[in-house]
Amino acid sequence: HGESKYNLEDRIGGNSSLSERGLSYAMALAKYIQEEPLLPGLRIWTSLLRRTIQTAQYIHLPQERWKALNEINVVSCIIN
Repeated sequence: HGESKYNLEDRIGGNSSLSERGLSYAMALAKYIQEEPLLPGLRIWTSLLRRTIQTAQYIHLPQERWKALNEINVVSCIIN
C-alpha cells in the first residue's frame, strides 16, 4: 500500500487513510498497471483496511477484499 497518515507519525498498525503522497503513489501504480500487458482473469486482492483499498481504488480491475489479509496481532503504536 501507499504511504499512510500513520506512517508520517511513525506509527504502525491501525486503519489510517493514505497521505497525499500515498494517494499520488496509488495513481502512479494504477497508471503503471494500465500500461502493462495483463493476464486474463487478473484480480486485485486487498485487506479490509482503508490504506489498501485506497491504494487499489484507481486500478480498474475486479477487486476482492479479504479479512485474512488484515494485519494480524498488530495494534497502533508509536515507534521509539
